[in-house]
Amino acid sequence: MGMRRGQILLFLFLSVVSPRSHLSRAQDQPNNARQTLKQSVVDLQKNPDDQSLRERIIKLAQELKPAPAIPEEARRHYVKGDALIHDAKSPQEAGVAVEEYNKALLEAPWWPEAYRDLGVALEVAGRYDDAKKALKLYLLSHPGEDDSRKAQDEIYRVEAKEESATRKQREEEAAKARDRDRQAEEHERAEKARRQSVEGKWAWPAPSCDTPRQPESFEIFRDTSGRLVLALRGMTREMALNPGLTLTLAQQYIEGRDVRFNTEWGAHASLHYVVSLSADSTKLTGRREYWFDGRLTGIPQDLVFCRVP
Repeated sequence: MGMRRGQILLFLFLSVVSPRSHLSRAQDQPNNARQTLKQSVVDLQKNPDDQSLRERIIKLAQELKPAPAIPEEARRHYVKGDALIHDAKSPQEAGVAVEEYNKALLEAPWWPEAYRDLGVALEVAGRYDDAKKALKLYLLSHPGEDDSRKAQDEIYRVEAKEESATRKQREEEAAKARDRDRQAEEHERAEKARRQSVEGKWAWPAPSCDTPRQPESFEIFRDTSGRLVLALRGMTREMALNPGLTLTLAQQYIEGRDVRFNTEWGAHASLHYVVSLSADSTKLTGRREYWFDGRLTGIPQDLVFCRVP
């Protein structure tokens, strides 16, 4: 009798306590899921580029009933982004809206509509690859057949724009490369023409142009009007018969491959140079004449000027 009574009491205990235990565990599961969601949001805020974590958050939020509430801070950034993209007139202005949507999605990374509108803003900003990622996250939330169809079609449109932008970029890069090649060719032609003309720097006569040069003597260059002119550089000592006097350029004449110029020092003495460009364009060869009081004095001296690279 005592045994039977104990069995009855045990049966009554299990019938009362066990359902409550199962109910308690069932209630704990949603609480644990929400706690996991909360912690995942914190982790995402520390690492916003963790795409796989975003996907896990979206899937986890879908399992919760009722769905997690949208924080007020997330809604504030979302509304600001919506206002900004509505008034955006340039990719740069759309980029500001993108920043607001991203801030909203750091507070509520499971929010489908925010991903959808982020994708649109990224598309306007010209960030096509990021736009596709945002729209795919929107699709991950299973928005419904009609909205899913629209989102997938939007992804196709973004792909078309991305391909078009890539083609345009390649064409622009090719055009820039052609322009650089053209400029290089023009520079080479100009440099070749310069090397074949009297334009350039010329060194004081040396035994050979292959030997170490003396300091440069003069330079022939084009002035602002494009006219060839000659300027003395290092001729004050080597070319003056009396180094104690100042050498000045008196006259110059440049025509084709021929160069003539006169230098003076003092009131009476001058040197007259008559040179021509050699066949290989590396030297100016000719003679130097010494004049005193307007009269040629002595025998003209043969000389060579070497081109300075």
